Amino acid sequence: MKLIMSQLMTMNSTIVKLQEQLNDRDNIIEQLQQSLATLMTSTQSPTPTPQPLAPQPPQPNTDPSNPWSNKTQVHHLRQQLSSPSLSQDHQKTQAVA
Repeated sequence: MKLIMSQLMTMNSTIVKLQEQLNDRDNIIEQLQQSLATLMTSTQSPTPTPQPLAPQPPQPNTDPSNPWSNKTQVHHLRQQLSSPSLSQDHQKTQAVA
């Protein structure tokens, strides 16, 4: 009988400690909610403008199968420069532009 009473007393003190911890937790939650509400009202401003991304350096396009790659363009331009009809090509380019 004494053993049961001692276990009941231990359980009772444990329950009291847990209730105190719950009360402390509830108080902390309430304080946090009040702080959050204060923070939200004090910092209400228009939607922040997104920061522009830093410009990225152009990546060289060296795929020879791509007609717009740097190597293909250089080869094409060299052919044009060595071509006797360069002035005609230049006139066509200006007309297109």
